[in-house]
Amino acid sequence: MTKVYRDAGIKHGSSHSGRRSFASNLLKQGASLETVQQLLGHADFDHVLPYLEIENSKLRQMFSEVL
Repeated sequence: MTKVYRDAGIKHGSSHSGRRSFASNLLKQGASLETVQQLLGHADFDHVLPYLEIENSKLRQMFSEVL
């Protein structure tokens, strides 16, 4: 993915930053944590957290709804 970003002229892109933007945008548009988890291909919620750029209070609310 890093090569794809560079070929597209995006100098600071990486697979991690792309996944983080993807996950954060899904949540901002109303997707559930379970959906983001499945789309990222992670078995555990803990593995999804590094990709999220949302406020802690919003994240706590979302987790309380899941648990």
